[in-house]
Amino acid sequence: MAVDHSANRTFAIVKPDALTPFKYQQINALIKLNEFEIARQKLVWLDDEQAAALFPERAAAADRREWLDYITCAPCLALELAKADAPLFWQLTMGAEDPNDVGGRDSDSIRGIIATDRIRNAVDGSQEPEDAVKQLRLAFSEEIPALPYDDFLMQRADDARCTLALVKPDVAQDAQAVASIIGRITARGYTIKDRVEITLSRAQAGAFYAEHSGKPFFEGLVAFMSSGPTIALLLEGDDVVRGWRMMVGPT
Repeated sequence: MAVDHSANRTFAIVKPDALTPFKYQQINALIKLNEFEIARQKLVWLDDEQAAALFPERAAAADRREWLDYITCAPCLALELAKADAPLFWQLTMGAEDPNDVGGRDSDSIRGIIATDRIRNAVDGSQEPEDAVKQLRLAFSEEIPALPYDDFLMQRADDARCTLALVKPDVAQDAQAVASIIGRITARGYTIKDRVEITLSRAQAGAFYAEHSGKPFFEGLVAFMSSGPTIALLLEGDDVVRGWRMMVGPT
């Protein structure tokens, strides 16, 4: 019996509202945490016709015009994700289309964590393997031109000049300690591009520390990081990823 390899690939797209450093890093971490491989990626700026061709059922919905205006307002990141039964598991990883549906948010899904509403819901993707084949063929064809990353004004947090730093709950509420940390960051020549205070869910904390999944301290770390407010700092500077790791020391 022939194996349907198309079921091991799916099309995914990161929408304009989620292409900010903090949100994208969470999405990327959840992709890895759910054991997807990013086989290909392509930065695109869709027009009405391209968006409707990629998502014909969405373009036929009652809120078609609002959706088209949104999905074409800024660049999106098209992804080819690889995993056994990829379309099914990507649907589960994304979560409900409308995070505000009755029943509450799914705090373990991308949309449950990041989405605003049914349209501004961070990500989308293939529902069935046959959809994935068509969407991947179109998204990665010359019919939809690729944008050079260097021309895109948004710097992602995994760039060599940009990283995300977290001030943990036991320190975040100590104004003097936070000021001291910020002083040491700026003294080293790094710029703080953004600062957000957030209480992480267990899913967010698990995604951020996904590289430690399976280690003995992982569950305790996730519980601690979701126990109270955290300050997220977006740092920019030369070799900031390595520099920040040197500043904080071993995990």
